[in-house]
Amino acid sequence: MNKHKVTKEIDFNGKKLALETGELAMQANMSVLARYGDSFVLATVTTAEPNPDVDYWMYNVVYEERLYASGTIKSSRFVKRDGRPTDDAIVRRRLIDHATRPLFPKDFNDEVQIVVTVLSLDEDADPHSLALIATSAALHASKVPCLGPMVSARVGLVNGQFVLNPTLKQLETQSELDMLVSFVGDDKRFLAVEAEAHIIPDDKVLEALDFARNGVDPILALIKDFAAAVNPTGEKYKYTAFALSKELLSDVSKVAKDAIVGMMAANLDKIAYQQKRDGVMETVFATLEGKYKKSDMAKAVSKIEENALQHLILEVGKRPDGRGVTDIRPISCSVGVLPRTHGSALFTRGVTQALTTATLASPTMQQIIQDMHGEYTKSFIHYYNFPPYSVGETGRMGSPGPREIGHGLLAEKALKPVIPSQKDFPYMVLLTSEILSSSGSSSMAATCGSTLALMDAGVPVKDMVAGIGVGLIVNDDLTKQLVMTDLAYMEDAYGFMEEKK
Repeated sequence: MNKHKVTKEIDFNGKKLALETGELAMQANMSVLARYGDSFVLATVTTAEPNPDVDYWMYNVVYEERLYASGTIKSSRFVKRDGRPTDDAIVRRRLIDHATRPLFPKDFNDEVQIVVTVLSLDEDADPHSLALIATSAALHASKVPCLGPMVSARVGLVNGQFVLNPTLKQLETQSELDMLVSFVGDDKRFLAVEAEAHIIPDDKVLEALDFARNGVDPILALIKDFAAAVNPTGEKYKYTAFALSKELLSDVSKVAKDAIVGMMAANLDKIAYQQKRDGVMETVFATLEGKYKKSDMAKAVSKIEENALQHLILEVGKRPDGRGVTDIRPISCSVGVLPRTHGSALFTRGVTQALTTATLASPTMQQIIQDMHGEYTKSFIHYYNFPPYSVGETGRMGSPGPREIGHGLLAEKALKPVIPSQKDFPYMVLLTSEILSSSGSSSMAATCGSTLALMDAGVPVKDMVAGIGVGLIVNDDLTKQLVMTDLAYMEDAYGFMEEKK
């Protein structure tokens, strides 16, 4: 933690944007208070030695929106402490995660926790993009090994004109677009994009990306200036690199590579491939038992798969299930599959399958939500459930996790523009998507199934909505790349980028 107070600020869109450290949260590796107007966001970064009992990288992002930030007390008569985060807050946490996770070295395994807290809310100074700016400044100024700086901006489209970091009121009542974009480095390479729009042309979306990219230069310069003042040498601490040994990769490759390459060339779907893969894993474990940990051998098999997938697609021009790069898996749809629901649909694409129901109710059943912005109601909701059996596994069941909440809102945002107004259709509408089987793009299957269920329920949607996953496969030295349509199974896991549209 920097012992001396450092503050850097600029004028941005008519308000002061400031970054400050040295006064708050002294025991964190780094803490940054970001101020924009009267919005204050505190971001802290803390690290710890890797946990030897955990075989994955422990990277934890926490995002908290405190009710006191807007002078609000929880409306419950019995509980006044802030409760679990709202679904929107969970999605904002995921946005910070998506934008920062790629910044760390692939062989970095130290435990990292980022805690971002909104301390003060100014409705005219967006705290959500400020949270990303604060996080980037904390990481870039710290001695934690990572790339940077990451820079983010929010773009609206008001009266046909793009607006950088619009007010929350503009986003809610005037804007046809709400896009949050994150870039990294002086050349501003894309890290993450999250957007919802009111049926605007494709070229407007591309223009918005360019507008954001051109508009973040002052923020980028501020973060670099701040980091240089806090950590003048740019020093990052040395860490114990976590990498699979060449000996391990060589031994596992001798046992498994030929089988994996053959499986990938056999046009197998996920179920058939997984059955054969299980056999390969058993052979690897039996052959190398006692020499390596099972978890390390499993990671070596995954690395061999990743390399084999890159070669198959980029060099041979073929995908594991035999499709061309723009081919879509076989699709089947049916509606009215459940007799007592208001609307229901079963959407299947390859081995990915979503069962979606539509339920209608009186407007008095609208959900009341309280957050730091106040109380508001929702008359259209989409829930997404992803039980472990959908991928052939056992696991925890119960309240939805962040991924399920994020995927539910992803489809909800896609469908919201076609839902009729309360004036034209005075009903509460609840969609629930059960993912019965998953092999990539399950959230987009939920989107397609939702459109069908809405129509089956008689909801007068303004248009039909469909979604598909698009991905990028890249070799290790970034000299070859290929865009693919309708990602499935390994393409989803080993791809370089995924876009859901």
